[in-house]
Amino acid sequence: MDNGYWGRSHGNDEGGPPDGFLKAAPGVYPTAGRFDDSQFNAVDAITGVNIAPGVGLGQGGGGAGITPIILSSYVDFWIGEMAASDAERSTALRNGLEKSIEKVQGFGALDGTADLSFEPSEADVTAYIDGIVAAFDAATGDDKENIFAEQYFTTLYGGGFESYNYYRKTGFPTTVFPNWEPDPGPFPRTYLLPQNEVLNNPNLTQRADLTTQVFWDTNPSSPSFPPAN
Repeated sequence: MDNGYWGRSHGNDEGGPPDGFLKAAPGVYPTAGRFDDSQFNAVDAITGVNIAPGVGLGQGGGGAGITPIILSSYVDFWIGEMAASDAERSTALRNGLEKSIEKVQGFGALDGTADLSFEPSEADVTAYIDGIVAAFDAATGDDKENIFAEQYFTTLYGGGFESYNYYRKTGFPTTVFPNWEPDPGPFPRTYLLPQNEVLNNPNLTQRADLTTQVFWDTNPSSPSFPPAN
């Protein structure tokens, strides 16, 4: 756990919740929880009662958020993925970051109690984006691919299915958290079809494994790809 945030290790298939009574509360983006302005629980020293609960149901934006499916920032990263030159890809990376951060910052207004002085300033945002783009422009090979993929994965927060597609298509980033199993087996290149669909559609046959590659997946077969798994 780092600064109050944690999640399940990659490859952990234990029944939930593995953390007992501890829960990570969704923030203001994308679910419209509370804006994270460091207002943690304040307990009355005499009564022991929470007088300023840091998290709870209905706080912040009351859950009036979104489930991201396709955002304009995603499209910029798709443009960057297919770009004909590093210069075009760099421009797409910048555009994607600008749109993603603008989208996230717009959710701060959903929490009427938020102290938005904790929000990064315009100068902070510009410096961050400039730094990422400069690092991308200066990098080569896998380092360049990792920077691009890591930033794309960050923009996908809250709707990460596209990260699976990108990962099995490119193998990047290679900096993903390692599987906690010492021998996890091949990375799934596809998934089983829904059982109800198989039962009700006589034209379908259930897949026999998870390593069959879809038509556009022309990478090496598992387990040699993706290299990080």
